[in-house]
Amino acid sequence: MRLNNGTGSVVVLIGVLDDCGVLEMDDQGDFYLQATVILHDHIRSHVIHKYSVFLEGDSALRVKQYGFHGLRLWIEGCFKIENAVQKIVADKVTFLDCKDPDVFMFSENAGLIRLNDEKKTPEIVLH
Repeated sequence: MRLNNGTGSVVVLIGVLDDCGVLEMDDQGDFYLQATVILHDHIRSHVIHKYSVFLEGDSALRVKQYGFHGLRLWIEGCFKIENAVQKIVADKVTFLDCKDPDVFMFSENAGLIRLNDEKKTPEIVLH
């Protein structure tokens, strides 16, 4: 995994797929695409941020083939700036399987929280 400007920090984005873009192939025959991922504020019901995410190889193929508007994604990668545009270069993309969109919530104090279906109690997933 690449490092964010050599600092050792990893970018983790948990959001919703808004647009999966166009699947393209580079000169070496590797697939890539640029997707748009949005982060919602569930309490106020509005979009907080839109992120441009650059996906390569198998991740690009999976998102293009199985991705849909509203799909929840867990993306690990690094920041990159090209032509004054910030984007996230994904190293790992995970589809979050949840039927209820409010199963995962993010809190600045607690981190990523998953609501336990049986107990209806919050569990901290990432802090």
